[in-house]
Amino acid sequence: SLTEDLAKHTADMTNMRREYTNNLVTLRTQLAEKTEELKIATATNKQLSETNSTLNQRVEALTQRLLGQCESENKMNENYQQEIRAQTKLAELYKSLSEDATAKNEELTEAVKELQRLLKEATDQYGDLETKLREKEVALEVTTEKKNLCIQELKKELEHANELIEATKLQSIEKAVESLSPAAAATSRLLKSGITLTQLYMQYAEASEQLMLEREENKRLNHSINTILQEIEQKAPLLKKQREDYDYAMTTVESLTSRMDEMEVETSRLRSANLEAEKVAAHFKRENKRLQETLSDLGRQVCFLLKEVEESRGNAVEMTRSPGRVSGELTTSSQVISKHLVTFKDIEELQVTNQKLLSVVRELSEKQEQAEKEKGSQLVEQLEGKLRLAEQRIISLSESEVHYVKAMEVIKGQREMYRTLFQQQVAGLPQAKVEELENSVNQQQSPSRATVPSTPELNHSTPAKSTSPAQQAKLEMLEERLKEKTKELQQLQEDFNTYRKERSTNERMLNESLEKARDELRALAVSKTEVVAKAELAEERFKVLKANADSYKLQIQALEKK
Repeated sequence: SLTEDLAKHTADMTNMRREYTNNLVTLRTQLAEKTEELKIATATNKQLSETNSTLNQRVEALTQRLLGQCESENKMNENYQQEIRAQTKLAELYKSLSEDATAKNEELTEAVKELQRLLKEATDQYGDLETKLREKEVALEVTTEKKNLCIQELKKELEHANELIEATKLQSIEKAVESLSPAAAATSRLLKSGITLTQLYMQYAEASEQLMLEREENKRLNHSINTILQEIEQKAPLLKKQREDYDYAMTTVESLTSRMDEMEVETSRLRSANLEAEKVAAHFKRENKRLQETLSDLGRQVCFLLKEVEESRGNAVEMTRSPGRVSGELTTSSQVISKHLVTFKDIEELQVTNQKLLSVVRELSEKQEQAEKEKGSQLVEQLEGKLRLAEQRIISLSESEVHYVKAMEVIKGQREMYRTLFQQQVAGLPQAKVEELENSVNQQQSPSRATVPSTPELNHSTPAKSTSPAQQAKLEMLEERLKEKTKELQQLQEDFNTYRKERSTNERMLNESLEKARDELRALAVSKTEVVAKAELAEERFKVLKANADSYKLQIQALEKK
């Protein structure tokens, strides 16, 4: 039994030793595996640490680049704003200069007007003085001519007297007689000629009186000539001064005119500069808005890239939206673009987005060109149709007016003819009957169209004794015809007035339609300009997006290489 127990214990010990040995081998094998796994985990951890440090460095570099880009964009934005403020101040300065130039121009215009008024007054005064001077010169010439005629007559008389003296010299006998008794000789000579003493005395008295009158007239003319010369000498400095003032005023007007022209040129230049400054300011505003939108899109793209980097590290990141954008989500085209076209997951999605943008731009360009062509052709056709309709309407109205005028002329001629016949027929009627007929005609021609009470009385009244029944019947017939023609004339007058009213209404409607067409044309031109501006803006955005996509491709390629 002891041997069996020993063998049993020995067998148990052997089994236990075998199990222990197996367990030991298993533990050693597991220990070697765990050691190897630990080495591998340590190497992996080291590699991951290196990768983490590398990614952290890249993130820091990207953050620094983002900060630098934000700072540069802020500086650019500040520079743009400063430039815009400077341009605005320059535009305000130009505006103030333009207003000052306009005020100076107005002052110069008023000064020129005042000078022109003074010049006109001086010219009028100078003209009056010249007129008076010419009148005095004419009077002086007339008096001078009269004096010259008188002098010529006196010269002729003097020549005649000289001839008589020479004739008397030849007559020696008469001279002897005259030397002895001149009065007796003259008396005998006159008596021989047949003139009596009374006639001789009368001739002597007349010659003396004429001589006195001529002397007085000569004195008066000399006094007038001297007075005129004195007045001319007195007014010569005044006329000279007025002439100098006129020349100075003309010189001043010319200088002011040239200055005004220069100011107008300067004003036009300042206006053009102001317009250019406004255009530049508007361009910078649009550029600032575009850069702000680009900055916002770049910010979203950078945030999306940081999100992708964090997710690649294993960190879950949620991108939040601003409340304003959440409330007004997808209400404008810019929001749609920001939501679907700014961010991307990979290069394939970016390429698909670019292809979509290219197709959308081409479709929009084709639609815009087609819409512009259709609108232009439709507008031209509508305006041509309206113009043809207006021309036809004007032609028809002109023909109707000519027709009405001709009808009025014919009716006026018939009225005059019937009036003549009526006057011829009523020539033999009494005065009371004629007045009664005239009153009835006047009542028929009145605008109120009142019924004529005298017509029944005329039809039923008893004719006078001097008119026959045939004349009375003819008179009544003419009266009826006159009433009918008067009614026709009134009807035609009403038609003509109606036609004039319709014509004025149609002309006003045509003018309104033309003004409306012009307004539509202006609105279409403005809409065309807006569409062109939108297309240019879309093209610029597309170019910016394409440039951003290219830069992001390069960045992604650099990230993949690293």
